[in-house]
Amino acid sequence: SRMGSPDVVISPSQFLLDFYRAKGFFPESSLLLLRNPLTVHPEGQSPNYMVSNACRFLYVGQIEPHKGIETLVAAFASFIKNGGQATLSLVGDGSLLTFVESVRSTIPNILVHGRQKREVVERMYREADVVVVPSLCYENSPTVIMESFAFGVPVIASNVNGIIELIAEGENGFLFEAGNAEALARVLEMSAGNKPFLRRMGEHAFRTISSPAPEAFVSSLL
Repeated sequence: SRMGSPDVVISPSQFLLDFYRAKGFFPESSLLLLRNPLTVHPEGQSPNYMVSNACRFLYVGQIEPHKGIETLVAAFASFIKNGGQATLSLVGDGSLLTFVESVRSTIPNILVHGRQKREVVERMYREADVVVVPSLCYENSPTVIMESFAFGVPVIASNVNGIIELIAEGENGFLFEAGNAEALARVLEMSAGNKPFLRRMGEHAFRTISSPAPEAFVSSLL
């Protein structure tokens, strides 16, 4: 019987396909890896990029506990306390928005932007030195990583399933142990101290985009 086994099962991550196989799901189906479509135009690094001494870290996503916001704030606070020069821009909304806004009284380098329009987010990608994705939970090929690569921005991310398959250590980003603020602080410090290397990684990141354009995505489905 093919009940529960369609002809084709599509997943945006290898992690999810492997999970299906391990659990014996869809035994008679063809399993296909197809990344989520890229909803921004891949333009690479901005020619108007402004060099600054302070490193510009960027987080884009839900301001929620499972996204590792508390780990990120603790790591950034430690980095600043130890003399680090950087800003951390948080873009998004969620239940921890009040928490991150309260932290600003002691760490003014944290910039809380809340939910923003698409064009504002794209401008912030262009101005960022590195994007941080500190998730505590499994992810299914996060769109923010491919969007970062589309703007030639490397990514610091937690080593959770669904993310690790996208990050080539030292080539398009760095990985750290999920939930480990001390480990993340070390990566923030290393990154901020070598901005030319971040730029080179960003150039490589642009070449490692594996998300299709929306048109190609639709064609793959037909």
